[in-house]
Order: sequence, then structure tokens, then C-alpha cells
Amino acid sequence: MPMLSGLSARQTWLHALEPRAKLAAATAVVCAAFLATHPALLAGAVVLLAVGLWYVGGAGRLGRRLLGAAVLGYPVAWLVFALSNWDNSQPALQNALDGLYTSGQFALRLLAIILANLIIVATTDPRQFARSLRGWRAPSELCLMLMTVLRFLPLAAGQARRILDAQRCRGFRLRRLWLPSAWLPLGIPLLVAMLYRAEALAMSLELRGFARGVASLAPADRWRLREYAFLGASLAACAVMAFVR
Repeated sequence: MPMLSGLSARQTWLHALEPRAKLAAATAVVCAAFLATHPALLAGAVVLLAVGLWYVGGAGRLGRRLLGAAVLGYPVAWLVFALSNWDNSQPALQNALDGLYTSGQFALRLLAIILANLIIVATTDPRQFARSLRGWRAPSELCLMLMTVLRFLPLAAGQARRILDAQRCRGFRLRRLWLPSAWLPLGIPLLVAMLYRAEALAMSLELRGFARGVASLAPADRWRLREYAFLGASLAACAVMAFVR
């Protein structure tokens, strides 16, 4: 199950890639986005990443909200860049255009980073991602802890929605959330539910032998030709975007 909910069940070749290859490629995209200065290359990278995100099934509700917040926040970024670089010796229109140029570069960098990470989140099973860290000699305990956290986050979000729906049926109103006491009908049931889940998980791990060191996570999958080809192509594209002036 991908980390983002509400995605298409259609599997692509990106879903089958080993997570470490996608993580290394996303890291290269982040570095290239900060080093790149050519607006056309930045825009091309954003378009390519957007097409890739659409190809794998979209960003889900959380991803759409994140992208929407980035787009809606652009006028504020333009205003900040325009005022911070304001030059009284230039016309006001020129200052506004300079702010538009610098804020546009900043927005393209931010979008490239967000889209690259959304592609990873949309195509990677959290359990597979945690297990892949074994390939970097990470301890089994650390991988198991990461896997547990990644699994509990969507469970906690779903439980919180169910509790909120139940409390709203009992007359709870969202406008009361500014009161500290209004969080008790939501926080206490969520805490109790998570404690029950944590106890069940601890018992399950103990029965499987994790507490005694008998059991451990499966080793990470070996890289095949497609992982090396994908990472090589990603690094080449990022090098072009970062160093072409």
C-alpha cells in the first residue's frame, strides 16, 4: 500500500523499483534544484516530474493539498522577493519584474522538490522502504521502528477521523476547537485506541521472536539493471539541470 491514500491501484515500473534507487534519485533532484539557475531547465524538470506523478496515479488528497498550498503561497513569495531586492534607483515596474523572476525560480525549485518526493511517497510501500534500509547496513531495530511509525501514522489519521465523526454525531462542533477543553473528547479516545494498537503490536512482535532476537527483518532486495539504469539516467539529467548555465 503506498504511503499516500486514495491513489490508483495501477502498478507501474516505478512501483517495482527498489526504494533506495528512488531515494537517491530524489536526493539528486533536490541538490540539482538548488544548484540550477536556468529557468527553462527548472520549468522542464517540473513539467517532467508532474507528468511522472500523473503517470503513477496522482498525488492523493494530501498531495493535492500540499501542491495547492504551494501555488496559493506564491503571491506572498513574490511580494517578499520583490521587497527584499527593492532598488530605489530603478522604476517600480522593474523591481516588480525582478521580484517575479527570483520568486519564479524559487517556486520552480520548491515544486521540483515537492513533486520528486510525492512520486516516492506515491510509489513506495512503507514496509518495503523500511526493509530496503537493510541494504545500507541499518540495524533491524531501526528499520522495525521506522516501519512501525510509517504504519501507525495512517492508522492514527483514520482513527482520528472516525472519532471526530462519532463526536460530531453527539453534537461536537469544530468551531469549539479553539478551547483547550474541546480537545479532550478527541484526544483521549485517540490515545486509548493507539495504546491498544501498540499493545497488540508488542504482543505480535514478541510471539514472532523479535523480543528475544530470534527473528529479524528480511534482507533488502538486490539491485537489478533497471535500478542502475534509472539512477544513472536521473543523475545525468540532474547534472545537466545543475551545471548548464
